[in-house]
Amino acid sequence: MQRAIASEGSPEYRAFGERYFDDLGGFMRDCVIWPEENGRQGPAPYQVEIGDRLVSEMRVSARGIHGLGKTRIAAVAVHWFALTREAMEMDWLAITTASAWAQLRVFLWPEIHVVARTLNWEAIGRPRYTEGSELLMRDIHLRYGQATALASNDHAKMEGAHAPQMLFVFDEAKSIPDATWDAMEGAFSQSGEGMIQKAYVLAISTPADPMGRFYQIHSQAKGYTDWWVRHVKKEEAVAAGRVAQEWIDNRRTQWGEDSIEFQNRVEGEFSKGRAGGLITLDRIKHSNEQHAAWEARGRTRLDGKPSVVTDMGGDGGGGREGNEASTIALVYDGHIVGDLLIYEQAEDQDVAIMELAGKIDAYARKYPNAFLTIDGLGIGAGALHWLRMQGKLAIGFMAGNATEMEDEDEMFGFVNWRAAGWYGLRYLLGRNAAPSLWLPENAELQQELLAMRAGRTKYTRGVNRRAVIGKDDVRADIGRSTDLADAIIHAIMGPHLAAADARQEQYTRVRQSDYSIGDY
Repeated sequence: MQRAIASEGSPEYRAFGERYFDDLGGFMRDCVIWPEENGRQGPAPYQVEIGDRLVSEMRVSARGIHGLGKTRIAAVAVHWFALTREAMEMDWLAITTASAWAQLRVFLWPEIHVVARTLNWEAIGRPRYTEGSELLMRDIHLRYGQATALASNDHAKMEGAHAPQMLFVFDEAKSIPDATWDAMEGAFSQSGEGMIQKAYVLAISTPADPMGRFYQIHSQAKGYTDWWVRHVKKEEAVAAGRVAQEWIDNRRTQWGEDSIEFQNRVEGEFSKGRAGGLITLDRIKHSNEQHAAWEARGRTRLDGKPSVVTDMGGDGGGGREGNEASTIALVYDGHIVGDLLIYEQAEDQDVAIMELAGKIDAYARKYPNAFLTIDGLGIGAGALHWLRMQGKLAIGFMAGNATEMEDEDEMFGFVNWRAAGWYGLRYLLGRNAAPSLWLPENAELQQELLAMRAGRTKYTRGVNRRAVIGKDDVRADIGRSTDLADAIIHAIMGPHLAAADARQEQYTRVRQSDYSIGDY
């Protein structure tokens, strides 16, 4: 007959706290009822090792194959920290954060709830959590402390967090902004040998491209050697029954052993990306996560106000080069690509021009304050001319035009608007701070973004100028032009290029119909 569980504050609960206070690995083995997986039960050896090292090293970061059980480690660590500190009647605080709020809402905190249902409460020596008062959707509230979820872009709140015992969990840490990592360091400033305060941090993630704080930690860069790092290999995950060898073999066939996806999600390695590639898969995925969160909020800003359409970009397809698709991109709040309309244009060029002009005109009437930027060549040029004749304020994106725009470090220029547009897109996707570029998840758009590569830098007009590969090279690679990406570039980068070339004042002072297309 199972013995009754002691009450909170009992000698049994105190004994539990003393036994496991500095033994996360033991807590994993003894205080969690693990389901049987592929004939194996209990934590994987690497999960126990990571838990033990968190106690001894206090700064631990782990990377590895998708599916190895990283989120389970984090969830168990939160319960261990909360229950052992509570049993010892010590004030404590556990903060969980991730690269995107959806990671906390959909993955980490649901896993924390799953683990709560599998805890061995008899071994712990206190009643299970009370639903609704102790265990909430994204919080654990106990007498002496709290575990909670905090958005990674809200680093100011993390700076103000303090308690004698603190735990930070950074889930999918590869894309967490540097400011959040730095805010965490405030807790460690008073933690160490002989100090009353103790702080622990567990950073876990599948890796991505070699950039950012997570990569610096795992490469043991200068200033980060006080971290203990662990790379969990795919063979370990298979041996532990966490990942099926068949899945690995199928992904090798699907993605290819040299692909970014295979390197990141199967090998657990930081990929270098494709040779010369401007945009990495990690940045696209991060952008998709931000966009999905925006959609989940009902297309509202973080302050609750509705997002508004601020920019519109149109791309007229191949024009005389061939019958390709025309594309329209609607941009909200200056950095969120809310809608992408792509349609096969008519074979007759005159009809194709009026189709594109008509569709853009309909959107312009619906969103009268949106800034219009349209492809200034081929089909787009005809549509641009018609729209100007209707009195619409629109500029032409002239891909081949020279520009005086410089990169963010003012070290390089660009050979033309097209190169500047692509590098601008790369910069916005690479930003962790606002405003970054939020893109909808779209397989064709992702393929276009990954296809673009750097061209040969040229020295002209006294400046080193960056270039990108030509459209023929892109077509040879993916079988089509970059229609979706081009419309986005037109909408977002067109106004910046116009301003950089000292023409913006003209666009606001003079009706566009007063200009011929050749003036742009």
